[in-house]
Amino acid sequence: MFAGGTRPTVTQKGFRDRRRTFEGILADQFVGKLGEVVLRKYLKNILAIKIELDWEISTDLEQFRNDIPHAQKKVSIKSSPTLAGAWAEAPLGYDYGVCVKCSVPQATIMQFFIEACGFSRLLDFAGSRIPPDDERFSSYLQDMRERIRRYKCGEFQTTLKGIVCGYFETSDALLVPKGTKLDYLGEVREERYFAKISDLKWRSNDWEVFKSQNGL
Repeated sequence: MFAGGTRPTVTQKGFRDRRRTFEGILADQFVGKLGEVVLRKYLKNILAIKIELDWEISTDLEQFRNDIPHAQKKVSIKSSPTLAGAWAEAPLGYDYGVCVKCSVPQATIMQFFIEACGFSRLLDFAGSRIPPDDERFSSYLQDMRERIRRYKCGEFQTTLKGIVCGYFETSDALLVPKGTKLDYLGEVREERYFAKISDLKWRSNDWEVFKSQNGL
């Protein structure tokens, strides 16, 4: 990630002005995957539409990678980490943009990692590699274990929710050049498609059209 050899990078290929910390990358990736899961469950449980997701991690930086691999057209699923915001977006090269909102604070993400056993494994890994005489770091790890002791690995207590806002079909009319200023968003840092949240298609019959046009 930090070398720019995977799709998630420190600067997200110029889309952001500021560099992201590793924790920031982790949180963004988690929210992104959570949004895809929310969409999959919504389409399957509510509308009986089954989709598969692309979660492959690779150094192959394919430019227009389909978030729904078996769809006949290019679909971009974007998850917003906040419930605010008036715009849905899709990068260049995609036929559809899907917007999901998942407001999950970083502390909640870390709590979920604890419940999924990942955090304990990370502490075990760190503990196995520190020198036996490093009392300060050993004490630090022990304090962290004490803080998470009441949360049992494998017993999920955290509820995560997302809102499927809808989708839009990309077009030249929705293409916004770099440097354009949009209301409630500010300056666009990278040319891409933008649609108002209020203009998204979200009704059952809209998703049936989406299903048909993508051969799902």
